[in-house]
Amino acid sequence: MSRTPPDDSAQNHITGVVASLVPVGNRVRARVGPLTAEITTDSSERLGLQVGGTAVASFKATATRLLPESLSR
Repeated sequence: MSRTPPDDSAQNHITGVVASLVPVGNRVRARVGPLTAEITTDSSERLGLQVGGTAVASFKATATRLLPESLSR
């Protein structure tokens, strides 16, 4: 997760509006566009993520997991 497109080896980048930020213990479940990612609370705060703001989710295909929609919101 970043605020601008990263320059790294991840081939998948999705820029979108932060639809939700849900605290889960010491992590935050961030929904950006069609993706939901869990990041640390520190990362969320450092990035200044806010609902309605823009963020870039980047990931490697091998790091993805499909979850039922009821668990991803």
